[in-house]
Amino acid sequence: MPRGGKRPCRYCRRWFEPAPQQRGRQYACSRPECQAERKRSNQGDWVSKHPEYFRGRGEVHRAWREAHPEKTNTHTITDERRAAESRSRAARRELARLRLSVEQDALAIQLVGKSTDSGGIAPSAEQVACLAQCFVIVGLAVEIALSGEQDSCGSRLSVWHDRGKQVLRGLLRHGGSREAG
Repeated sequence: MPRGGKRPCRYCRRWFEPAPQQRGRQYACSRPECQAERKRSNQGDWVSKHPEYFRGRGEVHRAWREAHPEKTNTHTITDERRAAESRSRAARRELARLRLSVEQDALAIQLVGKSTDSGGIAPSAEQVACLAQCFVIVGLAVEIALSGEQDSCGSRLSVWHDRGKQVLRGLLRHGGSREAG
């Protein structure tokens, strides 16, 4: 073997550096054409060493297909079904995109709101409550955002956030804490 460990590829005859994990067993370079040829060759070798492996199953399958003609070709997809599945996938992708956008907006509003109100990170009990509120708000916002107005969704969240702060501040000023009231 020449210096540096390089060797010629068995298929394209170009020199390549074998992977060190192969310890001298690699004989094909990484080009897709050579890998495909290596795979074909290995599969052919395996089939020639195991000639009986695929024999005898054809008759069993053929007999079953003849006994159950109604169950054959059930996997054909019509153009209408393919189009419906494509529309369904597109709708799911759009819903996921909207959900992510709304969650990001809600999180940004919540983080800004908490840091300006208390001047720090909320305690863990408040964080859990905020998370539950976030789920409700995000779910509501996603339902509204399904109309396709993504830009207005962020502004609606902002308006709802401000209104919620005003209402809660008014309750806490006039009625005291909920436990005391």
